[in-house]
Amino acid sequence: DFSYYTQGGAEGAFVFLGISGGGEGDFPLHHPKFTADEEVLPIGAAFHTALALDVLGNRDKAEL
Repeated sequence: DFSYYTQGGAEGAFVFLGISGGGEGDFPLHHPKFTADEEVLPIGAAFHTALALDVLGNRDKAEL
């Protein structure tokens, strides 16, 4: 559970990437009929890479 880690003093953030809508209808994340729009996955990967590099102080080394 995400909230468990942040209760112990670890910093955290929750990000919604807008990945829904890849299938029939617009179902919430944990619904059995939810289908992800996989075309936005590279955007999420780039975001998380940039975030990690920023935290590590290496953003200038990334060519995103």
